[in-house]
Amino acid sequence: MAAAGGATGALPSFFCTITDELMQDPVCTADGHTYERAAIAEWLAGHDTSPATGVQLPNKNLTPNRALRNSIDEWQETYGMHLRRADIAIEGRPIAAGSFKTVYKGSLRVHAPGGASKTVVVAVLKMRKG
Repeated sequence: MAAAGGATGALPSFFCTITDELMQDPVCTADGHTYERAAIAEWLAGHDTSPATGVQLPNKNLTPNRALRNSIDEWQETYGMHLRRADIAIEGRPIAAGSFKTVYKGSLRVHAPGGASKTVVVAVLKMRKG
């Protein structure tokens, strides 16, 4: 899922493609893709393929993605933002689709320090499972 752009924009890589949530414990799989640890552990319990590509993984080892974790922490500290899935709304039908993902127009309610919020237009990327 891609999130807000602009000065306060979270990068799409901050979000797990399995859960659509801002990652708290990002880990890399053997093919180099990053996911939230709990989500990819659950996936790997029933699959031996990459959720991103569908290709069989050479192993099920998970490596912490510390650089991404640090970037997410810095972004949250700088902009005081904590995104929740409930703040993201998908609007209408898909605008694009690929073999493992679909893109929708959406909106994101962004919370700032002091309780203020605003809504921005975003592209929402949803990965297909399986």
